[in-house]
Amino acid sequence: MNTFLLGTIILLIQVPGAVYVGVDSKVISVGAGVSNVMPVPKIHQVGDVVFAHAGIFRDTQGKLDVVAAATSSIRAGGNLVQIVERFTTAIEPQLSASLPDIRTENPLYFNEKLKRPLEMLFASARSGEPQTIIVFFEVIDPSANKLAFRHTLLRCPGDCPQQSATTIGLGEHDAADQFLDSHPDILGKQGAIAAIQGAIAYQASATPNYVSLPTTIVMVDSHGVHF
Repeated sequence: MNTFLLGTIILLIQVPGAVYVGVDSKVISVGAGVSNVMPVPKIHQVGDVVFAHAGIFRDTQGKLDVVAAATSSIRAGGNLVQIVERFTTAIEPQLSASLPDIRTENPLYFNEKLKRPLEMLFASARSGEPQTIIVFFEVIDPSANKLAFRHTLLRCPGDCPQQSATTIGLGEHDAADQFLDSHPDILGKQGAIAAIQGAIAYQASATPNYVSLPTTIVMVDSHGVHF
């Protein structure tokens, strides 16, 4: 039997000059059943690059290791685009090798939750200004014998407005979005950290089986990475 570890929520707020990334503490183990396990870090720093993951990130048979693939991709050097391209090339075969196990062992969870099995966020100010790239992996045909994936990139700046704040949720974030929509002044009056803390706390109260406190937040600006 192969068991998988999954993370649940990432919340990004990018403002001119800085990127704020928050994650919750919940880690879920999925095999034939679903259970909670001890929290493990879901946001990581390698040099001047930060990455975070929502969805599947490791299995017990050694077929999948998102943190190792991301760490290796960063340490190989290059700009953030090159790092993400290297990571994508490395992780898709791992997803293809491991996901059929969870489809066999827990088809209900696979069909309900894992058509988009992994969402990744990379952030750095390596280029001189804060930059974020988000990668969404989606299963092309969930019934295929050999699973294949399409990946979509979202770049900020580039795909996001540069003169105002951008907020993006990954993983389990519907209630967090509702919180931010219903508190439009929290970012301007209390700042990005308070907005992330409030939104993730609201998501945790709405979906306690998938999101839990405390929240870890990191900020990236031209001066570096700040936890």
